[in-house]
Amino acid sequence: MAHSIEFKQFGDQWGNFSALAQTAVSGGQFVKAMSTAAPGATGKPENIEVDLCNAAGDESLCVGIATNDAASGERVTVATRGLFRTWALGTIVAGSPVTAASDSSVSDAVKVTQYMNLGSAVSMGVDLKAGIGRALNDAASGERVFILLNAGGGI
Repeated sequence: MAHSIEFKQFGDQWGNFSALAQTAVSGGQFVKAMSTAAPGATGKPENIEVDLCNAAGDESLCVGIATNDAASGERVTVATRGLFRTWALGTIVAGSPVTAASDSSVSDAVKVTQYMNLGSAVSMGVDLKAGIGRALNDAASGERVFILLNAGGGI
């Protein structure tokens, strides 16, 4: 059975997209996204919704920064790339990957060891630090830090 490809662009060439706010958000807050089915639909994703990244474990779900205030159910523009100034939570070193630490601050990205099976009971561990962006200056906890946001990866 052949499937047709449906294309619906949600973003622009600069890495911004429009979404519905699940809860009230303010410009400058980190948000996570999910797709939702429209009422009465057949379960097919129709909308992109965002909510605040403010719970433990949300860091890996964050997709960008809200660029405007929006009440629940209103449209919000989300930036996934660009240069932003936010707050440091913990010490951050210039050049380090950072991750969303709360709805409006960043912390040094946690190092994760990824193991690969190379066959014949041989495995290799690779240390990775992935985040939502990269710090451009040193900052102590509570200080301002510039980040190069690249929520799509490649930092």
